[in-house]
Amino acid sequence: LERSIRDVVEASEPVRTALAGELGKRLWNDPQNAALKIASLSEMLGDQLSAAEHDSFRKAYREAWLQWAEPEKPRPFPPSIGLAVDRSGRLCRLEVAKSDVDRETIYIADGTSQMLEHLLGALGAPVLHIPVAAAERAAAALRQAVGSTFSKIAPGMLRVTLDGADFQPSEDLAPLVDEDMEWLAELSVL
Repeated sequence: LERSIRDVVEASEPVRTALAGELGKRLWNDPQNAALKIASLSEMLGDQLSAAEHDSFRKAYREAWLQWAEPEKPRPFPPSIGLAVDRSGRLCRLEVAKSDVDRETIYIADGTSQMLEHLLGALGAPVLHIPVAAAERAAAALRQAVGSTFSKIAPGMLRVTLDGADFQPSEDLAPLVDEDMEWLAELSVL
């Protein structure tokens, strides 16, 4: 809806009652409709949302997750739902269902471990961005609705394996890159 119309709807209880009750329309500012709003927003990605609209989309998507988490007991998600994820630097729609037993892990990013979030996304893993205020509850609700393949990104989850064993950094170890090979460290950042 046009912003001026939305403002009228949000400011007037009789208009909201008429739309929701008598006409059966969903009000997207109602937290009880937030799960449907999240699914509807992700469907927009199937219509090839232009790159210029991605920032506005991400903002609306974050707001929908916050709205979903508002009530003490948010509405559960259905056993199949479309989600907007970042994968390899692209915003795309990912349909997940409880019946998908071989589904890859979907990482939930709340902005607290940005390096890991970018790394996982660059490696092609699906990263679902949810504000920190809603991330824990959303992860639990999604696991319950569609399965246990949701993992919240946390600082301790990154492991470096060297010759089959976990690498533990130490001041006593020789540096992996010496003065003559500084270009290698710069290249790895790119």
